[in-house]
Amino acid sequence: MYDFYMEQNEKQQKVNALMQEIKLKRLQALKLTKVNNFILIPALIFSAL
Repeated sequence: MYDFYMEQNEKQQKVNALMQEIKLKRLQALKLTKVNNFILIPALIFSAL
């Protein structure tokens, strides 16, 4: 029973670590998108003039 609990706990920790990694990557992607928009949109407006 104890072994089973330990195993479940390990699996849960792996899942949590994976979720954290995904959240981090999403945040990084979001920041990148914001930076790109910050650069791209003025450039597009400028080139449209």
